[in-house]
Amino acid sequence: MVSRTISTRPGNLPTVLTRLIDRRTERAEIRRLLGDARLVTLTGPGGVGKTRLAGEELRKAIPDGVWFVDLTTVTEEVLLAATVSYALGMREASDLPAADALATYLRARTVLLVLDNCEHVVAGCARFADALLRSSPGLRVLATSRQPLRIDGEAVFTVHPLPVPGEDSSSRGAAGADAVELFVERARLVNERFRIQGDAYPAVAELCRRLDGLPLAIELAAVRIRAFSPAQLLARVTDFSTVLTDGSRTAPDRQRSLSGSIEWSYRLCDDDERACWHRASVFSGTFDLDAAMAVCGAGPDSRTMALVASLVDKSILIAVEGHDTVRYRMLATIRSFAQGKITSAAERTALRRKHAEWYATLAGDAKTQWISSDQVRYLDRLRADHPNLRAALEFLLSHEETVPRGLRMVTNLHPYWQACGLYEEGRYWLRAALGEYPARDFDRVRALLSLTWLSSVHGSSTAGQRHLAEARSIASELASDDAGALATQASGMQALFTGDAGTAVARFESVLDRFRSSGQLTRQVETLSALAVAHAINGDSRAAARCHEECLALTRERGESWHSSYALWSLALATWHDGDNATARALARESLELKLKLDDRTGIAWCLELLAWITAAERPDAAARLLGAAAALWDTAAPTTLRAVPDLFSLHGQCDRRLRDALPGGYETAMDTGRAASFERAMSWALGTRPQADEGAPPSPPSRLTRRETQVAELVARGKTNREVAESLVISQRTAETHVEHILTKLGFTSRAQIAAWYTDQNP
Repeated sequence: MVSRTISTRPGNLPTVLTRLIDRRTERAEIRRLLGDARLVTLTGPGGVGKTRLAGEELRKAIPDGVWFVDLTTVTEEVLLAATVSYALGMREASDLPAADALATYLRARTVLLVLDNCEHVVAGCARFADALLRSSPGLRVLATSRQPLRIDGEAVFTVHPLPVPGEDSSSRGAAGADAVELFVERARLVNERFRIQGDAYPAVAELCRRLDGLPLAIELAAVRIRAFSPAQLLARVTDFSTVLTDGSRTAPDRQRSLSGSIEWSYRLCDDDERACWHRASVFSGTFDLDAAMAVCGAGPDSRTMALVASLVDKSILIAVEGHDTVRYRMLATIRSFAQGKITSAAERTALRRKHAEWYATLAGDAKTQWISSDQVRYLDRLRADHPNLRAALEFLLSHEETVPRGLRMVTNLHPYWQACGLYEEGRYWLRAALGEYPARDFDRVRALLSLTWLSSVHGSSTAGQRHLAEARSIASELASDDAGALATQASGMQALFTGDAGTAVARFESVLDRFRSSGQLTRQVETLSALAVAHAINGDSRAAARCHEECLALTRERGESWHSSYALWSLALATWHDGDNATARALARESLELKLKLDDRTGIAWCLELLAWITAAERPDAAARLLGAAAALWDTAAPTTLRAVPDLFSLHGQCDRRLRDALPGGYETAMDTGRAASFERAMSWALGTRPQADEGAPPSPPSRLTRRETQVAELVARGKTNREVAESLVISQRTAETHVEHILTKLGFTSRAQIAAWYTDQNP
């Protein structure tokens, strides 16, 4: 027999003294999963809020209650059944083993069992849960663990950190982010006078970003508001072990400090997993499996893959799914902890060297495969690895013996700097590398000519001329025909971007045959593409067409996209000069589609400009909107401007004057509509996939808000918490929460930050 000595209220979920910040979407998904699966495991790193989510709003749904079992102190599988039985209020009254008695008790009941903190006895929990679920048809189990249980029928839900403000968020946008809202609410519990306003906005926003939106870290930081300002906390938050301590005295030890929470995970790893964790901490941002095997591997690839998978299972690494691959990232707090475990300076240096060598090799491979079908893949990969490229260059250029490798790496990244419009950053690294590399050799010539090219495109012609002169001097000393040809090519670019298209044509044509005969495919394609632009500016459409056709013959058969897109753009320009607007528009749109595939924002802006010029005579209002959309891209996405190419800027000026004459009083309005349009809407205009007739009207919300909901939305946009909304409108906090839920549902949003952004857009 089994007796119960519990209260009449079914369930034992602990009473929560603080409000859960949003998590609306997660709560709904957990309820849905529990409707479909009998075992749901919430995974995620320590401090992300798995325990809090596990019991939220589940009491009413289960006839025989929700029973919470904290397994933190359970160290042996044999104690699981007894621990769960005790939590259920069962007292032994028979000679049955605890597991059998528990199964007998649960067999006739509909219960949700919350097994909290399974990770340290995960194998035992898996066997225990599997046995109970097979014997108890009315049982559902919600487990929290830093790794899945891995049994049949398990649904795994990864709990992510709270959304944080973007780098460019306004103060209103920052206040609407869930991470900031959590900080503010917890800070007010210890300092009721705390307000986030003025200079506090950027400090709190950056603090939440540094803490990766991790709820435990944010709560521990907020407690410090008793003694420090947000700015003072921000200045010290890199020392996680000393700042992020002193949590609730009633919380488990692992939740009283961030380092304690991470140390708990560390103890659950074996020696190989810890070593892999240490090595993975060298990465910045995200990294892929190939990089992990190269940098973290200390044995067969299969072993490294298994270790990476294990660290993902244990929530040390977070898997980030892309459109065709999975990348990994480590929260800053977890990375900092692991780096602190590497006590040997020699080991740290060796690890950084290995990391840098891997990315230097990647840069070289990307350059070699630039004119190929792998171009987009390499471009996407380099973009994703941008923080790692920076870290690698920083290391290589700070050690005398690796400076030559660093110089070659930054030069090999030239196509990347150019394709992504990263002219200023490319120039920064090239100048840094050249400053550390005194040798006057071919590597220095290559770097100087890359710097010349980027300076010319960026509109810094004086600097470009200086770099070009030095490169020519070294080429002359070396008596190198290859170096001389590269210098002539760069001088052609210099002429093109200083408004001398005639000289540019002559210089490009003088080296083109050499690049053809020597098989320098990338140089040949670069020269043809630039030569096509020069011919088009000169009004020689036939010559531009010839360059276009030769360039496409070389690039299309190899699956290349970037140079193909510019060749198409050049031909569109020449065709428009010849008066064939329909063909020019089709070519410009084909170019735009390639640039969208590449996410080439500078190139996209050029396409919008050209389409506006083509459209100006037929539909001035549509052309003005396209010009406005292009202007928005020039302002925000493209670090160069039309002014870098004087001949093209003159065409922009002609179009601008023509539209002002055609739209007296309406030109600025149409331009403003284009500037304010979303990127997707602007692309639909440019590609002709959406009619432009009514595009000037601002978007309406999917469903109208009531007057009260509009008031609530305004207060949310002002950064008010639900409690403050309730105080302002003299309503209960629960009513305020309900209004926010209705607004989210009506507008199709998932966070308060989206409400804030929407309201600000509607009421600037």
